[in-house]
Formats: sequence, C-alpha cells, structure tokens
Amino acid sequence: MSKVPSQHKALFIASRQADFALGNNQIKSPGPGQLLLKIKATALNPVDWKIQKHGIFLNTYPAIVGTDLSGEVVVVGEGVTRFAVGDKVYALSFSFSLSFSPGYLLCMTDSAKGLSLLNMHRSRNMH
Repeated sequence: MSKVPSQHKALFIASRQADFALGNNQIKSPGPGQLLLKIKATALNPVDWKIQKHGIFLNTYPAIVGTDLSGEVVVVGEGVTRFAVGDKVYALSFSFSLSFSPGYLLCMTDSAKGLSLLNMHRSRNMH
C-alpha cells in the first residue's frame, strides 16, 4: 500500500442549507475497532441532496455527505477481526462523513452498536 496522505478532497456543506463546496479534509488514523478505507467510488444519493436542501439530519457543520461507497481497507485499528488490509468493500453509510471524490473514510466496524456503517460488506469480486 502506498503512504496515506494527510488530507483529501471532500464535498462539504458549510452550514445548514448552504451550497455544496469542495474542500480539504484531514485524514485521521484509525483507533480501536475502526478501519480506514480508501474510497474508490462514492455518490450522492437522494437523501444527500435532501440533507443539503432541507437542512435535515445534521446538527454539526461543516458536514460531509455522500452515503454510498466502494473502496479498499488500507489500515485496520486494534481489535479489528472482520476486515483486513486489502479487503474490497462496499457500503451504505449514514455516518455523513464520506468524501464525494475518491478519498479516505475513517469508520467503525461494528454496525450492531449503531456506529458509522450500517451495511458494509467484503466483496471478493470487486476490481
């Protein structure tokens, strides 16, 4: 794996109902039970534009949206056993912390506890 950069581009909503704006986002190292994903593809789905237009679901700004993703695990935190570096993954996330352009996502691995990723799956067929 190549070195993880310190920042990546992300699509932000600066304040409630503000226009989308492209900016830089700091990449953090995963802690216990977390993964760092290199996002290969992500998209705004219908809930994302509704969040921006109607100011729903978010209370903290600036915020990053983009709830559908596919990518690769690049770093695993302490105690992670379900995923390994190099695993290809796809997910639907309601963490509202994704980048809209290929970048990086720090996420939790235990969806049963209501953490970042609601549905994250390994795929051996993704290229």
